[in-house]
Amino acid sequence: MASKNRNLSAMPTNTNSMKVPVGNTATRGANTAGFIRFNSDLNTLEAANGTVWANVGSGSASSGSGVSWQPIQNTNFISVKNNGYLVNTATGNVTITLPTAPTLGDIVTIVDYAGVASANAFILYAAGNKIQGNTLNVNVQSSGSALGLVYTDSTRGWIPYSGFSTSPIGNYSISYLIAAGGGGGGASGGGGAGGLITGTAVSIIPGTAYAISVGAGGTGSGGAGISGTNTTFFGQTAVGGGGGGGHGVAATSGGSGGGGGSAATPAGAAGTSGQGNSGGTGNGAQTDPYVSAGGGGAGATGGNYSGVSSGSGGAGLASSITGTSLYWCGGGGGGSQGQLNRGGANNGIPGNGGIGGGGGGANSYDSSGRVGSGGGSALNSGGAGTSTTSAGAIGGNGGANTGGGAGGMGITVSTAGNGGSGIVVISYFGPQRASGGTITSVNGYTVHSFLSSGTFVA
Repeated sequence: MASKNRNLSAMPTNTNSMKVPVGNTATRGANTAGFIRFNSDLNTLEAANGTVWANVGSGSASSGSGVSWQPIQNTNFISVKNNGYLVNTATGNVTITLPTAPTLGDIVTIVDYAGVASANAFILYAAGNKIQGNTLNVNVQSSGSALGLVYTDSTRGWIPYSGFSTSPIGNYSISYLIAAGGGGGGASGGGGAGGLITGTAVSIIPGTAYAISVGAGGTGSGGAGISGTNTTFFGQTAVGGGGGGGHGVAATSGGSGGGGGSAATPAGAAGTSGQGNSGGTGNGAQTDPYVSAGGGGAGATGGNYSGVSSGSGGAGLASSITGTSLYWCGGGGGGSQGQLNRGGANNGIPGNGGIGGGGGGANSYDSSGRVGSGGGSALNSGGAGTSTTSAGAIGGNGGANTGGGAGGMGITVSTAGNGGSGIVVISYFGPQRASGGTITSVNGYTVHSFLSSGTFVA
């Protein structure tokens, strides 16, 4: 039988090795068991086993040094490059945040540990990068399979190289609460609350970055208080609260209007339609005791003066968007001063802050210590005013991140309370799928709270 000799001169000249096909990840052929190649992206020899392209000898998805398998995950987590994750979705969807600064050839491997992904999905969040050329989050919902993702470049981002394909998640709905900064107290009148805007079942686009600007509270003044700053989100602008009126100085309008001061210009200022209410009316007489009005709140008009009593701040509005029922954007209480019968029945009585973060009014020249209390629950209250037998009493500050108006002061006091800063709260049903703010999970909802300016990435 004639022999058949191979032409060994056609083989590589290095007699200690042989040449195999070389190519990058994108040029892999069909995943047919037995094929072998050198991956120039991952700098490793890999073989097809019919399920994944694996490091030769490791049996793991190819990463240059094999996959490092992590403990079983059953809650939202941030993945690390070249790690493998057994993900248990038996109790609900699990959001997997992909590495934030990937480079060419980085991989992440995900395995459906409980085999129930068709019921409870993996949600992949690209963390500012792309998945299959798309900035959308993706929904992985196929039971009993594994998914290998490799990072390519800024154009295509992460792409699946084994397992099932991914599909973009469509728009989803959020609820939101937007509160502007509250107005500062004046030289008697209480500051108006910041404007309050709420929305429910609002559709947003996954992968979109939404800028948020959170307004500061206005400062107190010996004249009219300074108005609070606007808060903006999703094309909506909540207007800063108006400053409280001074002794003979008009209050200013805003989300809710500032309360009228004492003497000459006692009228409360107007609020913004759909966001807040007007301030109350102060005592226009140039007589002692000097009493004033409360600033308007999101839920009610500021209180008018009555006899020797200053008006309380208008109540805010209740919302359970954080998972706890709280009032937001209460008005500041009016301050008072009475120089006759100091400490007696005819001395001016300051107003309380409106529930929802309103600061209480101050009372000067009152040895009995009667002051306006801060409005709201323990979690959402404004500060109480102070009392003194001489000039120096100070109106209470509006509660931080409540949009509450500040308390006014007695007319001879050098400063009044400062308005509370604003806030943006965003809530949606299910596990975390967005980023930004302080994130909590309450009763099946994910809540993003922005206590300062930032970006919400859907």
